Amino acid sequence: MLSNVASSAAGPGAAAAAALAAIVRGVQRLDAAIAAAEAERVRLLHEAWEYAEALAAEQRPSVAAQDMALRSVAWEIAAATNASDRSLQRQITEAATLVRHYPDTLDAREAGTISRAHVRQILEAGAHLPSRARPAFDVVAAAIARTGSPARARARILAAAEAAHPRTITERHRDARETRAVRVVPGADGMSQLIATLPTPLARAVEDRLQRMSRVIMDARRDAARAHSAPEASTDGSRTGAAGDDPHGANAAGADDRSLGPAADDASGTERTGVDAVTADTRTADQIRADVLTDLLLSPPSPPTGPERLAPSARVSRSRSPP
Repeated sequence: MLSNVASSAAGPGAAAAAALAAIVRGVQRLDAAIAAAEAERVRLLHEAWEYAEALAAEQRPSVAAQDMALRSVAWEIAAATNASDRSLQRQITEAATLVRHYPDTLDAREAGTISRAHVRQILEAGAHLPSRARPAFDVVAAAIARTGSPARARARILAAAEAAHPRTITERHRDARETRAVRVVPGADGMSQLIATLPTPLARAVEDRLQRMSRVIMDARRDAARAHSAPEASTDGSRTGAAGDDPHGANAAGADDRSLGPAADDASGTERTGVDAVTADTRTADQIRADVLTDLLLSPPSPPTGPERLAPSARVSRSRSPP
């Protein structure tokens, strides 16, 4: 009796567990098939790269001839698969890199023991490595990728790439500093991106300065909003009480106000205008940082160092002013 009850209670749970196990096996089977198909596609795209190389070799050997041949092959595949020829060109180049420099990674992907995300991490981590250092990194990185998820393996893969590089980080940074630059990328609707390539400590310092300056503005806005919304009953009550106690209080208060004249009205109006301007500021933190950066770069130097230094800023100011 008890055994029948126990089996009937366990029945639905066992059926659910079996259904889930079947789903898991199905996903694993499909993932393995997809991984094998992706590896086969990579090898076919590598053959397309080799075909383009042979096509370019028949002409005068040059970088331009290689590029034209690769574009031609990519266009043919893209037209047949209804894809972008630019995307196919990038995929062919990546496939050639994977086949030639990362055979262990490709084999692991074909076997389904690592994911597409693992492959992407390995390619990105090894992008800065010279060709002679990639085979050793490939062996280590593929082994690391087999042991965990992409999130868990990422730090170890990056560390392996760093260890495989034949040059020290100091030597590489000295060369990388030569790539310092500022460029503007035009965008849509009259907007553009201002991009500065700097050493990381300096870039972080600039970011920290903008953060702190924007925080000052946001704190002032918050304090002004609190002061603007605070009840003024206590102040009004104290003035009313003074007038009630002294029969001449109202006249005295009026006399005091009149004695201040228009200056008092102007001062209070200016104060109210300043508070209203601060409380009306609805900019986000990102917008404030962008405005602070613009003001820092376009404001004239202080103290002035001469007309020749002020002239560019003056021209910029005129160009920014509305017509």
